Amino acid sequence: MANWILAVDESGNVNDQSDHALLGGVLVREHDTSLFRSELRRAIEAALPGVPWPPHATELRFVSARPTYAARGVPRAAVCATEAARHWGLGANASTDRAALTALSARPLPWRLRQALQDQVHAGFESVARVAEALGDGEGTAWVVAAWEDVGAGTAGVARYQRLLDAVAERVELCLARQPRAGGAVEHNVLFHSSEFGVARQWVTERHLGRVGAVHGGVRWTPTAPQSAKDAAVHPLLIMADFVCNQLRSVVGNPVKPRVTWGDFATRATTRTGLSPECDAQALACPLPAVAALGLPQEALRQRTALPNLSRHEPAWAREQAQLWLGAL
Repeated sequence: MANWILAVDESGNVNDQSDHALLGGVLVREHDTSLFRSELRRAIEAALPGVPWPPHATELRFVSARPTYAARGVPRAAVCATEAARHWGLGANASTDRAALTALSARPLPWRLRQALQDQVHAGFESVARVAEALGDGEGTAWVVAAWEDVGAGTAGVARYQRLLDAVAERVELCLARQPRAGGAVEHNVLFHSSEFGVARQWVTERHLGRVGAVHGGVRWTPTAPQSAKDAAVHPLLIMADFVCNQLRSVVGNPVKPRVTWGDFATRATTRTGLSPECDAQALACPLPAVAALGLPQEALRQRTALPNLSRHEPAWAREQAQLWLGAL
């Protein structure tokens, strides 16, 4: 039986129907849970020197957060991102921009802080992509999995998270079903990690998934208790899931980019995350998308038929990922 770990997080507000939402993360085959966990944390910390654990993708995209990390131990330096933004005249949501950091490091600041900021100019959360690349090396297999829903589709809140989670689970099962068969009734065991989402997340994870204690497509799901992303004991794969969702949302665009093809989506996602959003196996003639799009594309897959209006559905990648699976099922 092959053992896998899936960690997911969301990007966008699942409670806001006017915002598009994405649930996704990393699926990785593992052979030693404790060793995998400790080594992954060390690799992430090495990729983000000076950044306190646990790191968060959104915070690292704000230029005001960088001085905060760089300033640790410097007398009279800002102790939080808000204070840094106010003290140095930065917008609270200023994006991580090398030009902004360079300009900031040229200001009359304590030399230790100025040197630290200059070091931060060359640092970036994108370096975590190199950590993700290593997840798929050797005997391991890893890829990005995700589900996306556009604005105004269906009920928001728990129901939306539930739809996204079901789509991710279904895509994982479709991909694992095409991995080399080991024989037996249960061929894959998936240990599932998620971040906290109040009481609703607990309910969704442990009950609605419907795969707890059951086997679907040769996959047994084993959810763990939801974890706080701010807890030092958080599973490091959830840090990777946070990073992946942040990057995938940029690929989708906000507002959504309608003309991005699946080929472009896969290339950009791989470049940004270090992992492919496509599952590959000997049983496949070509890699198939591990990212699902809800709405018409998901309905077409459920009915196993190409709906007439799917041909004009946007964005292009959402339509094409469904068409690729329809050709394989």
